[in-house]
Amino acid sequence: MDLSAALLALAAETGITRPHAWGDGVGETLRLIGVRLKPRHNTRFGLADGKWVAGLPVVDAVPLAFRRLPKLVSHDDPADWFTPGGHEMVAPALKLLRLPGGFVAQMGTAPVVAGGDGRTIVRELSSRYAPLLHFLPVDLAAMLDGARAVAGPVFLLGDDVWPPNYSHWLLDTLPRLAVLAAAGARDATLVTGPLPAPFQRETLRLCGWDSAKIVELAPGQAVRAEQLLATTDQPQPPHPMFKGAPWAARYLRRHLVPPGSNAGGRRLYISRGDAPGRHILNEAELVAALAARGFEPVLLGAMTVPEQAALFASAAWIVAPHGAGLSNLVFASPGTTVLELFPRSYGTPAYYVVAAAGRLRYGCHVGTEAQVVRQHIRPMDDFSVDVGSLLSRYRDFLPA
Repeated sequence: MDLSAALLALAAETGITRPHAWGDGVGETLRLIGVRLKPRHNTRFGLADGKWVAGLPVVDAVPLAFRRLPKLVSHDDPADWFTPGGHEMVAPALKLLRLPGGFVAQMGTAPVVAGGDGRTIVRELSSRYAPLLHFLPVDLAAMLDGARAVAGPVFLLGDDVWPPNYSHWLLDTLPRLAVLAAAGARDATLVTGPLPAPFQRETLRLCGWDSAKIVELAPGQAVRAEQLLATTDQPQPPHPMFKGAPWAARYLRRHLVPPGSNAGGRRLYISRGDAPGRHILNEAELVAALAARGFEPVLLGAMTVPEQAALFASAAWIVAPHGAGLSNLVFASPGTTVLELFPRSYGTPAYYVVAAAGRLRYGCHVGTEAQVVRQHIRPMDDFSVDVGSLLSRYRDFLPA
C-alpha cells in the first residue's frame, strides 16, 4: 500500500491545493482531510492526544541537543537547500514510553500503535500516516484480533520511512536501540517491518540482536506485547542522527566500527558506479584528476558495514556524489575533510549536519548539468562536474 499515493488521492477528492504527501507537511494535509471528510473506516478507533500520552510511564529520555553549524563552504549556489534554518542542528529530546498490553499493527509500510484497550491509537507512538486508518479500507480490528502475543518487553523499531535504504536505516532507525540499552531493556524483542536487506540483520546482530529476538511484521499483521516500548519520534522522521544527536553517533561507532580502526590519512573518492542513479557522467575524468592527488576510487556496494565503517574511519579526505554511502561519515574521525557533489536538480543538508556533528570539515559543489534518469524522481539525476573549475575553486578540499 502506497500511503503517499493514498494521501494525495484523498487530498484531490477534497479539493486541497498543494498537498504534502511526505515530510513535515503531512500532518497539516491530514488535518484538512479530517475536517472535510467524515471517517469511513475503523470508526471505533480514536487517536490519542498528547495529554493522554503524557500519562504513560517514561522509561528513559535523551535531552535536547542544539548547536550552531559551521559556515557552509560552497563556491556555487546551492539554491535553497541550505536555508538559514539549515544552519542549526537540533536533536529533539527523545522519550521512551511503556505501554502495557500495547499493540503494533503494520498499515502498509507504517506502524500503528494501539493501547491495551484495543481502541485507542497512540498518535505520538504511531506513524504520521496513522490518521489514514479512518479513510482507507484497512480492517484494524481484524488485525488486532489476530495479533501474535509476545511475552516480556517488546520494542518498536521502525517508522514510515520503510523499507529504509542504507542511510535511513543507519542514521534514522538503528540509533534508537541506544535508548533501549540505556533503559536496561537489552533483552527486549524487536518488532520491525520486513528486513529484506542483508545490512539490516548484519547491523542488528552487531548491536546485540539475533533473529530469535526479532519479529518482522508484513502489511496487515500485528503483535500484542506484554510490555510495549516505543519512542516518541515515530511521526517525525528523519531523526536522530540526521539531526546530529551526539548520543546516536556514539552508539553507532561503539557497535559498528571494528576495533583498531584508526585515522590513516587515506584519500577516498566514493563512486556511485554500482548505484541505480545519480552518476557523474564524466567520472573517468574526475577519477583521473583525483588519482593524481592521491585519491583512490571506492565502490561500497559489496562491502560489509564494518568494512565501510573501518574505511571511513581511516580517511583524512573524502570526495563523493550525494548518496547513501555518505551516511558512513558518522564513522569518520574528527578533522576529516569532506567534499560532497550534487546535481543542480537536487540537494539536502543531511550530511552537512552529520559532518558537523562529527566535527568534520565540510564543503559542497553543485554540478554543471543534469541528465534525468527517472522522470518523476529528480534526486536520481546523473550530472557532470567541471573538473578544472572544481580543482581550482576547492583547493583546500583537494590537496595537491
